[in-house]
Amino acid sequence: MGITPDVTVHERRPSLKSAALAVVAAIRMQRLAEAWAVNRKVQEQLKMKLESMRRAGKGRGGLRVVR
Repeated sequence: MGITPDVTVHERRPSLKSAALAVVAAIRMQRLAEAWAVNRKVQEQLKMKLESMRRAGKGRGGLRVVR
């Protein structure tokens, strides 16, 4: 007949809600990554302190670690 359906594909734009949620998620992830870095630094310091205590205690019978 001469009438054909429109077959063009339009790119979907993200909604305002999904864009806002992406921004909130990025902020949360950044904040959690900073907190995780601080905790990791503290953990490394604790490991070093434990190792130094173990080395210092070997001459006196050793340090017992209860798990």
